[in-house]
Amino acid sequence: MRFIPTAFNRRCWRIEKSIEELTLRVIEKRTQCRKLDQHEDAHDDDLLGLMIDAMEHRGMERRTMSMGMADIIGESKTFFAAGQETSSTCMSWTLMLLAAHPEWQERVREEVRTACDAFGFPTSDSLHRLKLLSMVLNESLRLYPPVPIMTRMSNKDVRVGKTLVPKGTVMMLPIVAFHHDQRYWGPDANEFRPDRFRDGSSKAAQSKSTVFLPFSSGPQFCIGQLFALQQAKIVISAILLRYRISISPQYRHSPIVALVLQPEFGIPLLFESI
Repeated sequence: MRFIPTAFNRRCWRIEKSIEELTLRVIEKRTQCRKLDQHEDAHDDDLLGLMIDAMEHRGMERRTMSMGMADIIGESKTFFAAGQETSSTCMSWTLMLLAAHPEWQERVREEVRTACDAFGFPTSDSLHRLKLLSMVLNESLRLYPPVPIMTRMSNKDVRVGKTLVPKGTVMMLPIVAFHHDQRYWGPDANEFRPDRFRDGSSKAAQSKSTVFLPFSSGPQFCIGQLFALQQAKIVISAILLRYRISISPQYRHSPIVALVLQPEFGIPLLFESI
């Protein structure tokens, strides 16, 4: 049985149904406007316009790609729901870690000051020069991956070690466990040490296998990875340029899994203008 009608599951189903109906109305309105040539030029190159193009097979270069209405609804839900919650959680944990480690906060702040333009704001070009901030973000994603567990379904019978995994088996991969495993990260696996990412994420772990998985891996890795990292860099850079951050005495460290790995009691921080 794929759906057990508990009170919680029924509530989740109703919420998901409402979101799908709202998304469908937005798509149908955009499709109708395109048919009437209303504001077509203003929206054809945004995400929704490109997906509708794929569904309608517009443009010779897109004829090999096809999307149905269900695909568009699914992708829209991913970008507008999953992207917001995971990105905000990532930035929250990163700010907490910078507040808890003022020496790293000062190092990153100085890097941002050096990389930013004359207006004191990070540009798309300067983001690529923020190596220390990238290291801090990766370490934050390792310690507190927004999505702590991912699932995969085997498309054929496969043997993992001595265990036979039949086709159609749904497997749960504990990302947060991989990220804290001392076999891969050493005895300081639970400590905040951004230097481990000095040579990039592929060389951070003491393993030849891929064990750093904040955005998954392989052909189904997170499509919003680049967007999420750029967004986090811009927001955190802007904050560090204007404020010195410290942790409030009211902070209680209690990460919990509630769709994403989030702080149970929030992250109260103190901001001091620079």
